Amino acid sequence: MDDRVTDEAPSSMNGYFPPQEPSKAQSARCQGPPAAPVDLPPASSSSCPSSSTSPPVFCIECEDQTAEVTCLGCEEDFCRPCWLFQHRRGKRAEHRVQALLGDVMAPPQVPAEEREGEGAVGTGEAGGREDGEEEAVADMMVGEEEGEEEEGPGFGAGGGSVRVEGPPEDTAVPPDWVDRYEEEVSQAQAFLCRPAAQKMLWDRAEVTPLRLTARERRLLGVLESALNVSTYTDHVDALGRRATRQSRMVEELERVFATILGLMICADPARGRALVVHPIAEHGDFFREIFEVGRRYKVMNPEKLRGTHGKLMYMLQDAQGRSLQAQIGFGSCVKPLATVGALLKDRAQEGFLQDARVLLASRDVSARRGERGRAEARREAWMKRRAARELQVEWGTGELSSDDVQRLLDSMADANNYLNFNVRPVKRVLRQLQDNFAVDEVEEGFSLAIGGGKPGRRESGGAGPKLSHDHATHYTYVWQSLRLWREVMQSMFRLWFLADQDLLSPPGPSSPSSSFPSYSSSPSYTLLNTGQGLNRVQACPAVGAEMRSILQRVQRECGAWVGLSVVHLGDRDVPNALMFIDKYTQVPRILSPIAKVIEECLLASVYGKREEEEEEGVPDEDEEGGEDGGEGDPEEGGKQRGRRGMGADALYNQALAAYAKDVWGSAGNLKMHVLTDFFRRAFDGDGDDGGSCIDGRLTSAWNWCSKIAKKPYYHAFLLAGFTGFDGDWGRED
Repeated sequence: MDDRVTDEAPSSMNGYFPPQEPSKAQSARCQGPPAAPVDLPPASSSSCPSSSTSPPVFCIECEDQTAEVTCLGCEEDFCRPCWLFQHRRGKRAEHRVQALLGDVMAPPQVPAEEREGEGAVGTGEAGGREDGEEEAVADMMVGEEEGEEEEGPGFGAGGGSVRVEGPPEDTAVPPDWVDRYEEEVSQAQAFLCRPAAQKMLWDRAEVTPLRLTARERRLLGVLESALNVSTYTDHVDALGRRATRQSRMVEELERVFATILGLMICADPARGRALVVHPIAEHGDFFREIFEVGRRYKVMNPEKLRGTHGKLMYMLQDAQGRSLQAQIGFGSCVKPLATVGALLKDRAQEGFLQDARVLLASRDVSARRGERGRAEARREAWMKRRAARELQVEWGTGELSSDDVQRLLDSMADANNYLNFNVRPVKRVLRQLQDNFAVDEVEEGFSLAIGGGKPGRRESGGAGPKLSHDHATHYTYVWQSLRLWREVMQSMFRLWFLADQDLLSPPGPSSPSSSFPSYSSSPSYTLLNTGQGLNRVQACPAVGAEMRSILQRVQRECGAWVGLSVVHLGDRDVPNALMFIDKYTQVPRILSPIAKVIEECLLASVYGKREEEEEEGVPDEDEEGGEDGGEGDPEEGGKQRGRRGMGADALYNQALAAYAKDVWGSAGNLKMHVLTDFFRRAFDGDGDDGGSCIDGRLTSAWNWCSKIAKKPYYHAFLLAGFTGFDGDWGRED
């Protein structure tokens, strides 16, 4: 048996170990820790004894699944899912493993020409860059460069990356790192000389939330605990109660306030005792602060507070009423969200953003696949730390303290990571559309045409495609929809802030480019049964204006628009801004698993074929790389099947490869069936309130997700580690 070990981070362990007969080493591991790994040639299959010679070893974590790997750091045996979950982050992410069953899955060796290719599979960078200042700012702050590998495949929307650190402070760095640092500072300075770039950077800073301090995190814990036990919306948004709705609001608000004060005694006894000795009416500043912390945290972490954020926003929406403000005694419960721009304005340090080193110090640095990618990530981490130290020395002695400078940089880096999380899945799926389909060419069996103009084809009850498109029309429709989603994801921070404004401010004229107004008057809404229960229907002027601006920008870039241009807001389809923002936070959750499965198919196809050639003694030949496709006009097509840079150490999923070969004939055929079905059925207008309008495109995609378990290729998703499209509701780690 081959006892070599892998040094891969868990994000690279995408393949299942194939079931094989247990080896003699398995029974030896039952007696004690595993021996030191030895680099031995693979043993022949005949050397493995039968399963009757040794008892099965079970996973130390779940205790009911057969162990598949031994962690050399923990010195324990795990099944693959448990090992992945236990070693996702922290120091455990550096642990090495070796297989209990069969040969160790060593990372495949990729030719140098391929490692220097155009990027990782499915990263979504579709060739040429967009000529836009916002895209340029994002690239400068994320640290991507043309031709570099990006993060490898991963089920998280941000790819399978891990954060890295550069060398310690007292470690000598290579001379070329210093030269590269100075070069990038010069490039960033030249970039910031453009007025449009400065304006774009400042506009982003105005909607970049500040990272929570340690004190604010304690307040967040108190707020979340209070909201978890609150029944505010259950009692207030209900019909047929004896007491008036106004009295129920006051009663529930007082309960929330009392709960928060009680929990403060536990979280911070000194401050809690000081608060409870005074009446609630004297604690307006405290409640405004704690509610702002919760709202700001949600903007930066959409996966968190999923069961309590809506309750918080509806409670604050009611508390904005003048009659309620008079009864609670301290006026409004709302204050503007703390942002990078607001802090700089408050300290009169707007020039901080004109320092070129800010772009380097706020980059989102993540490990890329392959030794070359990791070395570059370590270099970028060192440059990021050096730029941050220099900024602290230069800017941390006046109005801004050193801690303030670090907090600003961390907040901007968090924002860049957040945008990667949202934008990258859309780019990856958009690239798959362009790489595997052409607007003017139909591959047999993989046409994107839907409906066919035959209403009778729709199933009873109204299910089935609501649109009728030929291949070229539907290709353009999907392409335009993904382009629109990409622009929306790039504007998510601004949309979050505008949604907050619409929910907590009165309806009226509002310009998305103006500064956000103060929250003072009573928002107007109507409690209606929209077909999905009672909902608060409220106008969304600020969000609506921003969405129309985004749509017009995309339409100018895409040419003739396919489908409707209606943006549903403040009606029965999208009752209020909270519902709108919740719908669009689903986009990366929908697209990331699809992109992941497609990348697994690509890896299985390429590396599986290579292994077959090696077994047959066929010499390696350089694969033809696809030309850089770009996003270009769909009328020019985009079909490029060339293999883009795989990453030097991408492990392919052997179980998925075997399934694809046995059931679908090949991994490539499986990939095309998944893509064809998704592009056809997820954009056919099906689903309640579906159609070709802006909101209906996302509705039909979510409707497709609800049927994934009935798809013939569902097992491919399971073999790739798929657990669901809706994220983790209960995990708050």
